[in-house]
Amino acid sequence: MKAETKCIFAALDQYVPGEEVLYVGCHPHRRSPKWLNEIKSRGATAVDALEIFQPNVLAIREQGIFRTVYHGSIASGTPKKYGLIFWWQGPEHLPRYTALETLKSLAAQHIHVIAGSPHGVYEQGPEYGNPHEVHVAHFLPEDFLSIGYQAEAFGPVNKRRSHIVLWR
Repeated sequence: MKAETKCIFAALDQYVPGEEVLYVGCHPHRRSPKWLNEIKSRGATAVDALEIFQPNVLAIREQGIFRTVYHGSIASGTPKKYGLIFWWQGPEHLPRYTALETLKSLAAQHIHVIAGSPHGVYEQGPEYGNPHEVHVAHFLPEDFLSIGYQAEAFGPVNKRRSHIVLWR
């Protein structure tokens, strides 16, 4: 098992049991979002989704894998208070200032947050017809440490498939 996966599993083991979870940013192109089964298997009482791209919202609702699928941007807030916000590979899709302010707001409003981002520069344009897939910001672990998160990088900076895992 990759070290990155072990880090995420450890955070999930600590934060998920008995909590409602909001899973931010979902791809209907996979049968189930990558981490959804892991979250459910750790005892989440319910898992909702928040997705910004309307075609994805409709496709995810049809899959029936979440309790509720909301349409909107995490930068605009969450539909309610959750025990855990899981935002995997998302901060890079917002302008840098907006992403950091959103993470600060999430930490203040919710019990726990687990997020992930590419480690350094990783250029990406629209994918699957979704203009929100463009990477508009790039981060290093110290960016997240500076706003009160724990953060660990996996892989060399500016290399494809290198990630930062952050949690609070």
